[in-house]
Amino acid sequence: MGEEGKVVGVEHIKELRDLGEANMRKSEDGRAMLERGRVRFVVGDGRKGWVDSEAEGEGMGEEERGWDAIHVGAAAVKVHEELIAQLRRPGR
Repeated sequence: MGEEGKVVGVEHIKELRDLGEANMRKSEDGRAMLERGRVRFVVGDGRKGWVDSEAEGEGMGEEERGWDAIHVGAAAVKVHEELIAQLRRPGR
């Protein structure tokens, strides 16, 4: 994730969001990443991705918007275009 990287965990169920954050808080490094805002967990529809208002800030060029990598840990019937549109090139 590098020095400037950011991770957002999108969970459909609030209890899973809470569990993810609680697990991160079990380690000193995890707590530090949460406190600095480098890692956070949100409730949302992960099939549609997550548009981060900070990552989509003013003055950013098109190539700077979106995510370098998107991991989907659940099964879905299809890949949603909203998710793919958030992936930077050459993203993975």
